[in-house]
Amino acid sequence: MPEPDRREENRVKYLPWVILIIILGLIFYNLPKASNSSSKKEKRAEKKAEKPAKQSQTTPSPPPAQENARIEITTDLLNFRSKPDLSSKTVLATLKRGTQATILEKQERWLKIQLDDGRVGFISYKNKYIRFINGG
Repeated sequence: MPEPDRREENRVKYLPWVILIIILGLIFYNLPKASNSSSKKEKRAEKKAEKPAKQSQTTPSPPPAQENARIEITTDLLNFRSKPDLSSKTVLATLKRGTQATILEKQERWLKIQLDDGRVGFISYKNKYIRFINGG
């Protein structure tokens, strides 16, 4: 029976050291993340500050969506939907790069368009997905 008492004594004897090692490990584990994240945030802020200046000098802002304006799809694939809704049930077709259409109306983040084959539906209105052509 004296053996279990020694084990208990050893546990009590080493417990503060184990706790100290765990605490130090957590501190050192989190220190590099904190210092790196602040420098990363600063770098991101600098890049954001530089980007608008570059963009405003090199590219004019795209024209606003107007009814009867012609557009062309500039992304590889773009969902053509029956409703202005992100539900997968509303996808009628997938439009490919180079597909042309006419804007019928603008609804917040959506464009109601008519394809050259006569189908009418909605696409997400983001300038990175489309470009305006002749008269837009």
